[in-house]
Amino acid sequence: MFWHILRKDWKLLRWMVVGLALLNAVPRIVQSSYGAFWDNRRAAAGFTGMLYGVALAAGVLVIVLAVQEDAIPGLRQDWLARPIARRDLLLSKLLFVVLLVQAPIFAIEVAQCLAAGFPLAASFSAPFSRSLWMLLALDLPVLAFATLTRNLAQAAAAAVAAILGVACFFLCAELVFATDVEGDQTWVHVAVQAAWGIAAAAAILALQYYRRKTPHARSAFAAAMAVWLALELIPWNTAFAIEARLSPQPSAANPIRMVFLPGAGRRRRSPDERFQRIPAWRGHPTNDLDLYVPLGIDGLSPDRMLLGDRAAIRLTDSTGRVVYTGDQGVTIPFVRLPLIPGLEGPVYQLVVVSRDVYERLKDQPLNLEIDFTLTLLRASAPQTLPPAGSSRWLEGVGRCATRISRLDGMEVGCQSPGQGSLVLWAAQDDQGLPVNLNSFGDSPDSAPFFARIYGDSISRYRPNKQPDLPLAYQMVTVRSYRAEAQFARRLTIPNLRLSDWQAE
Repeated sequence: MFWHILRKDWKLLRWMVVGLALLNAVPRIVQSSYGAFWDNRRAAAGFTGMLYGVALAAGVLVIVLAVQEDAIPGLRQDWLARPIARRDLLLSKLLFVVLLVQAPIFAIEVAQCLAAGFPLAASFSAPFSRSLWMLLALDLPVLAFATLTRNLAQAAAAAVAAILGVACFFLCAELVFATDVEGDQTWVHVAVQAAWGIAAAAAILALQYYRRKTPHARSAFAAAMAVWLALELIPWNTAFAIEARLSPQPSAANPIRMVFLPGAGRRRRSPDERFQRIPAWRGHPTNDLDLYVPLGIDGLSPDRMLLGDRAAIRLTDSTGRVVYTGDQGVTIPFVRLPLIPGLEGPVYQLVVVSRDVYERLKDQPLNLEIDFTLTLLRASAPQTLPPAGSSRWLEGVGRCATRISRLDGMEVGCQSPGQGSLVLWAAQDDQGLPVNLNSFGDSPDSAPFFARIYGDSISRYRPNKQPDLPLAYQMVTVRSYRAEAQFARRLTIPNLRLSDWQAE
């Protein structure tokens, strides 16, 4: 019987299903036409971004309409008077979402990845992971939500109320906790929220299709939404501790230690650093002062790189009394550059203190404690970019292409299936001397799954500063880095004077 219901829904909504597939295909075709040199500054980026948003909204609309073809609330539905099993009705709606909403997106993205020159396995795995994530994290909750409403007007009113409630939550959370709650999310937050959403959607679908308890289901949806929002407030340190425990190889970080290097002296501003960074909170200048403490890293092997996620500081006086605490947020990355020897040296940890604390304590010996949360990255084997005007598949990076720029230099563009990786590239001249050095790609992500709802299954990136190298300097070596371990370290520096560590 469920096939008959599915065929009926297809006949009634087939043109919307076809239109949805076209809406999903057009932005992907536009992006594919640019190949590896997709440039976000182009007008096409705004067009495709708009289409991606419209396609998401259209997908939600099609799911709601499919469910309301056999609405659950009310007593005048045709399926109530006919011998239709509740199981068949639920199964038909699930199949509609899988086969007519999500499957076309999967097929389009597989074709898109194959057209980009990705290997067959990667061309299937990234779209499958994304489609599965969309099905569980978006389509299933939307399906459950649609069963609570009798018609499109009710669904629209309920959606507006839910969106306003979520917006008010984030606004209140930012005002109360003085932080960007959504910006503090890790993959643990996302996974826990998705798991809760799936469980809540399954419970609501069971209530509606097997018991038709619409008032109870609506109450369950409101409660589930409140819990889902509350999961946004999982402390960042708690989520990071879970990430650290689930790291691919936690023991790899055991030898690493942070050490204070007083002999390195003050940080010197580079010639092109024309003005000092202005400390700000929520975009408004503050009265804080930036200090830079020189640190060294022990136990880091040449094929690994260390990134700083966060650093929390605490200043205590000689009696042990805490005189200042602060969360430094995202720190200056502790980058080890093994591509070109001789570039290693001390790193300067940014320490932000309020100006009144600095003026009061700048010449007193203090104890500084820094609690670091860190990510250890492991490098792939070095690979070389293709000659100008060609493309090559680079393991761990993706499909990279080069071309001659208008200035007779060489430009680089890469596409990666799924979540991209952090990439360091180095250009050398014919004598082996470094000409340029930069990074591109995504921030390292230790998530064991690929979760992306907006956009497609391809990560596109180009170097932050294009090489534009003369053609004589076409030897470009790249290494990709993947997260291997996440861990915490505490560094205690006794008898430190704040006045010694202002940048020169």
